[in-house]
Amino acid sequence: MIDATRILPVVLAVVVLLPMVWLPRQFSFATGALWLGFGWLATILVTALLHRAIGSTAEDDDDS
Repeated sequence: MIDATRILPVVLAVVVLLPMVWLPRQFSFATGALWLGFGWLATILVTALLHRAIGSTAEDDDDS
């Protein structure tokens, strides 16, 4: 899971930016800004969930 937290931001950046490169007219101005904002928010939320899962797993290992 630790490797996933390292790779995830790169993967999500590609997922967010690739459609903007392929379809520039679809993602111009406000639509592009919203797309980037939601992509950034999704990256933060997913990374936070992974860190929380790693933290709870580490705490469980310490209790044993």
